[in-house]
Amino acid sequence: MKNFVAFDLETTGFDPRKASIIEIGAIRFDRFGHELGRLSLLIDPGGPIPEVVSTLTHIRDEDVRGGFTQEEAVRILLDFCKDDYIVGHGVSFDVGFCQAIVKGAFENSIVFDTQKISQKLYTPVETIPNIETLTELLANKKRIQAGTYTLPALTKLLIDGNLIPQGQYTFEELAQTCIDKKLVQRGRYTLENLAKLVGARHTNPHRAWSDAQATASLFRKLLKRAHELPNAEIAALRADTDVQQNTSLHEFFSNLVSLKRPTPGMRQGDTPAASEAPRRGRRPKRTVYRRCPPALMHHVVAKRKIGQPPKRIALRAQATGAGRTL
Repeated sequence: MKNFVAFDLETTGFDPRKASIIEIGAIRFDRFGHELGRLSLLIDPGGPIPEVVSTLTHIRDEDVRGGFTQEEAVRILLDFCKDDYIVGHGVSFDVGFCQAIVKGAFENSIVFDTQKISQKLYTPVETIPNIETLTELLANKKRIQAGTYTLPALTKLLIDGNLIPQGQYTFEELAQTCIDKKLVQRGRYTLENLAKLVGARHTNPHRAWSDAQATASLFRKLLKRAHELPNAEIAALRADTDVQQNTSLHEFFSNLVSLKRPTPGMRQGDTPAASEAPRRGRRPKRTVYRRCPPALMHHVVAKRKIGQPPKRIALRAQATGAGRTL
């Protein structure tokens, strides 16, 4: 299987015809989440960085002066990505910027958008994990005054303001009602919020390397969540994703998230297609490592607990400083 490259851009604006890239961050990882390489570039935009951008990113003119040109940086990124799968959050923006600088950039790549995948795997209510987040969203929409509220206090405030119907609410019911009444945005699928939701590392928001790292971590969490879904839900998500309109989403649910082995009691129509059915026959060889204290290793050897081990099992001692390896 191909590897993955998660990348992110920091720019001086939203329009590639008027704005410039000032930073690129990328991380390559395999399907097990092991990091294989990283890329971090500062790019000279050819002019002053707007103050609002410097305040957000903490990137100053002196940081990028004499750095890579726009085209040099994008070509380095393309060379770094090669034929791997591409991952990004709201990635159409980043890809569009690159294509404005280097014609045909990423046109033959499968590009996974963690924002769109999250919208398939998390309900809007799930993206509002606690009352603090709900309070912040309501305050941002100027529905309430910013502050700290308990669930009863927030519920009473919204009822007294005729914003929600009278009644008793659990937190989930209150969040759903606020979404239904359009008091808050429908789902909060920002990278920062989703990283918090899934416990992804995001140490320095609005810096390309940190955003790329958070996106890679989020993607792995999404892949894990999708793998844990029942077969019927995976099949429904595949069927609900149009291969022509969204090739990458279809690729995600068709190939990356394979249907699991049929469970007892499954109906005939629920079984995987022939091409997706688990292979039969001998299992492929695996090398499994476990940390083993020296005393236990000597005990195993001395007592001959391993009589005639298969050829693919090895007992080795390595000077790694972490004990012996079995």
